[in-house]
Amino acid sequence: MLQHHAAGRRNRTIASALNISENTVKFYVRNLFSRLDVRS
Repeated sequence: MLQHHAAGRRNRTIASALNISENTVKFYVRNLFSRLDVRS
């Protein structure tokens, strides 16, 4: 998932490629950013 995000793909596109919901992608990205202390 991180490779897709780093490539600039939208959450919807990532979700479709991985056969998961868009909300799941948002959840994982939000948690990753939180752990990395990324604000924006």
